[in-house]
Amino acid sequence: MGSRPAILALALVSACLFPSLDDLGGDAGSGDAALDAPVEAALDAGAVCDPSKPFTAITPITELDIDDEYQPTLTSDELEIWFGETLHADAGNTIEIMHATRTSVGAKFGTPVVEANIAPGDVDPAVSDDGLTLYYSKFGTVGNWDLFVATRPDRASAFGIGAQLAGAIQSTSAETASFVAFDGSLYFTSARAGSNDVWRAAPEGGGFAAPLPVDALSSPDEDDGIALTHDGLWAYVTSKRTDLGSAGSDDIFLAHRASTADDFGALANETELNGSSAERAHWISWDDCRLYFESTRNRPSGGSLYVATKVP
Repeated sequence: MGSRPAILALALVSACLFPSLDDLGGDAGSGDAALDAPVEAALDAGAVCDPSKPFTAITPITELDIDDEYQPTLTSDELEIWFGETLHADAGNTIEIMHATRTSVGAKFGTPVVEANIAPGDVDPAVSDDGLTLYYSKFGTVGNWDLFVATRPDRASAFGIGAQLAGAIQSTSAETASFVAFDGSLYFTSARAGSNDVWRAAPEGGGFAAPLPVDALSSPDEDDGIALTHDGLWAYVTSKRTDLGSAGSDDIFLAHRASTADDFGALANETELNGSSAERAHWISWDDCRLYFESTRNRPSGGSLYVATKVP
């Protein structure tokens, strides 16, 4: 389960093998996840980025840094973010799903708060583009981690009490690291067929059809998550696969397809993002210019949130 807190705790130590934030144009000490002027100008112009081109800057989202953060997921306007948080204490760990807002894409997020109606211990949030549906994983009645959903009537309201998704989307294995795609389908990882792989459940009748494996994005190793561009043509895949020059315990890879009716092609290592630490991709902006991900590069015992940027 790619973004489970237990996995984060086992991540490798990040050290000299990862390029510094300064080398990539980020500022490790600014405490500010605001975008630089060229990115802001591109946003204003309505420009889009080329997913095949490398990201040129990595910035830590330090205002959300509490203890151990993972799986960021955002609304389409990037003004609301949810993420998993593990608070470590001598008396035991507390696991929560957190929520924060900001006034513009270039602004810092405000102080994160617990999503009140989602129970402690629930993990891996994934929000719909309109911000009204939240998927997550928790201990359920089928497997050790099942998929749940909560909704809210508008973006000014808190999410209600969640319900377990019905049907064959669940298995006796663990279903985690969900992602809501452009067409309303739900991608997630599951070990129901052996190792952890990427699966997709298409929307059907107000719920989901039986999921199918996404073989083109899976490997014999552990595949721990996916984030699709909003046209569905590019996939950022988190995997422990070792056949493409892996540098850490989890790395980010990129795959492309010509149309949503096609299979994805070969994966390529996103070397500008990966290092000896664990990197896991979770959400890409509508203009393909900002990738939100987690990494253990600055905290070997757990994760922190980052945004990688490029300019059109």
